[in-house]
Amino acid sequence: MEDVGHIATILWTVITVLVIVFLVAVYAFFMMHKKNKQLMRVTMIRKRLIETSRQISEHNTESEIIQTVVQAIIELIPNADKGEFLINRKIGFEQMAAVNMKKAEAGEIISRKAMILYQINQFKGSVIHNCFRLYRGNKILIENGMSESDSNFLLVPVINDRYLYGVLHIGSIDKDHLFKEQDLETIEQIKAELEPSIKNFYAEKKVRFLVDHDELTGVMNRRKIKKSYDLEAIAARSSQQKFCLVMIDMDDFKSYNDTYGHCFGDQVLQHFSAILTDSIKEPNLVARFAGDEFLVLLKNTDKPQAKLIMKNVVSVVAERELNGITLQFSYGICEVSPEVDIPFENALAISDVGMYKNKNKRKSNKAEIIYKEDSLLDEILQITKKCGKIMLSALNIEASVTEKSGNANFVTAYDNIVQQALFEGLQKILPEAVFIGEEEKEQKELGDGFTFIIDPIDGTTNFIKGYKYSSISVGLLRNREPYMGVVYNPYLDEIFYAKKGEGAYVNQQQIHASQHSLAEGIVVFGTAPYYPELTNDTFALMRSLFDQALDIRRSGSAALDLCNIAAGRCELYYEYRLSPWDYTAGALIVMEAGGKITTISREELPYGKSCSCLAGGQPAHEQARI
Repeated sequence: MEDVGHIATILWTVITVLVIVFLVAVYAFFMMHKKNKQLMRVTMIRKRLIETSRQISEHNTESEIIQTVVQAIIELIPNADKGEFLINRKIGFEQMAAVNMKKAEAGEIISRKAMILYQINQFKGSVIHNCFRLYRGNKILIENGMSESDSNFLLVPVINDRYLYGVLHIGSIDKDHLFKEQDLETIEQIKAELEPSIKNFYAEKKVRFLVDHDELTGVMNRRKIKKSYDLEAIAARSSQQKFCLVMIDMDDFKSYNDTYGHCFGDQVLQHFSAILTDSIKEPNLVARFAGDEFLVLLKNTDKPQAKLIMKNVVSVVAERELNGITLQFSYGICEVSPEVDIPFENALAISDVGMYKNKNKRKSNKAEIIYKEDSLLDEILQITKKCGKIMLSALNIEASVTEKSGNANFVTAYDNIVQQALFEGLQKILPEAVFIGEEEKEQKELGDGFTFIIDPIDGTTNFIKGYKYSSISVGLLRNREPYMGVVYNPYLDEIFYAKKGEGAYVNQQQIHASQHSLAEGIVVFGTAPYYPELTNDTFALMRSLFDQALDIRRSGSAALDLCNIAAGRCELYYEYRLSPWDYTAGALIVMEAGGKITTISREELPYGKSCSCLAGGQPAHEQARI
């Protein structure tokens, strides 16, 4: 019996050990399975988050990113099947992204969802809200404006740089499912994993914004509106619609900084740009150009329509005072037609000239402008150089060419653009003057007072061919006599100028006509294919002077030829027929440089009429056998 009892004890011990081993094995298996399951879930979460991070990097908008994050959270939280993000708009919460939920606007119900979180912990942490379970016994199925279907959800505050950016609301359709603390931990893990990608997006967004926008005012910058202008020019050509570029400059802006300080000056710019943005509706665009200057791009708009729009803006600006101050501004408009290619810089120059004209009228309250003789020449020089930028930035010139009467007598769209810019700028400084330009359809008579005689592009054929020997010529007569002359070669940035009785200059350096004899000198001459009857006489004289001089040259710009005579670079110039705009400015520059200029028959020039021309240093002019 003792043996049987001993055997039973041993057997029971073995069985007990086996059971324990089995239980340990089962537990180990269970724990391993659980661990593997957790590992698989962690791996699945990590894989999903990596994919979400990739999607975030490819998105361009804030709403796309938030939508992606909400979708990822719903997929990763067990039994979560709907959700939304409520962004904090300060005046209330607005639904920014939603999955399996109706699109809602900002309002009471949305705000209540967020305010539940505030009531619980003042947005200090995430919470689980299971009010359906909590109140089922009392049959109360609505709390804080929530319906029964919204009774089981997670609320997660999203803080960005200590600012409540919004509230994440994740729900479950299954009323019997309760969210757990583990779900909140998962959300926090997701937030932590995605935070670097989201921060990178916002950092890149800020950089992208600053690349295209002005940091102070928030409107476009010059770079962005230039790009928009170029795209609009292409669109306008395909749709055959005009559009306008408007240059705006605030009046007396410097006085705000000087009187109230630069911080107030910044407020003025922000206030003014906000009014522009409100008044200039999309798809039109507003940009800050520089300082207190702004640009407006008005799409599908001609100049009369643009004027009406800007008059309305003037009224709105006058109505919206800033600290009791009524702001004022001036503007100029450049209309762009689909048939004429006007580069952005050209449009800027044209609208800029118009803006200063408008500013001058505003400052003088449309009274007569007082002529200041001591500054007139400087202002003519500035206007002429500004118009030279239009020539330098010209594109696709040949496409804008038309032919006037006569053989090879060309005009481009840029001739008209430069002439218009000159007229507007010069009229601003001397409004009482008569204006005569080469590209006018009807030529005016000389005035008894001041008369501007202008060649917008002298050497048009050179300009068309890209030969880069063309000029802008601005002559001013006073009582029918030469008074001021300006000739600008933008390609070399050489500006020749003279005022009666004060000498001739190029780029502030005084110049003098050559004192060399004709035998030591270069002869330059001009031809006009559109005057074929003068061809034989022109080349016969060229042949004669070739024997008398050192060498012969032909340039294609009469105005520059006269200036080269004045600068002593050549000794003699002739042409059998020139128009007043070809010789008026250059003639005064020659005379003020000590040279001599007459007709080929050695008579005085009949300013205001076409004539022949013979110009040179005194020795060469006298020695020429004609």
